[in-house]
Amino acid sequence: MFFIPCFNFPGLNNYPDGQLAITSWGEKVFEPGNQIFWNEVESIRPDLCPKSMPWEQIADPASLKALLEAGGVTGSEILTEVGTHQLASPDNWWTMVLGGGYDQLAPLARKTVQQNNLQFLRDNEIHSLDVDVLYALAQKSAGGTNLTNGL
Repeated sequence: MFFIPCFNFPGLNNYPDGQLAITSWGEKVFEPGNQIFWNEVESIRPDLCPKSMPWEQIADPASLKALLEAGGVTGSEILTEVGTHQLASPDNWWTMVLGGGYDQLAPLARKTVQQNNLQFLRDNEIHSLDVDVLYALAQKSAGGTNLTNGL
């Protein structure tokens, strides 16, 4: 999902029938690891902590549906999947952190955040992370305009 002020899908004019499918994070994303990570980062570099994550604007079905309707998508169906991501070891969490682009910390600070994160997971015997996902589906009919205004 791209968060831009106005989104229109002009390329969909080329398809008389088609589907729009969007996925976004739900309310719990990699918890409790995510919160622990950002708490640690904030204690060292508060300037790197976002006030909120972009997907938090649409972390529940009602807010995602409202965003789609504001962009002209009507008749969407929103599905929620509540899941977990298993960790073979706490080190798997740190692999996920680095794969997510959270490498703006200086090496020593990064090492401190890493050690504190992994220690928290070990001490609390955390072997999985919550991963909630939202799916939005909408169908464009041949004569309809339910995907975007003007289609």
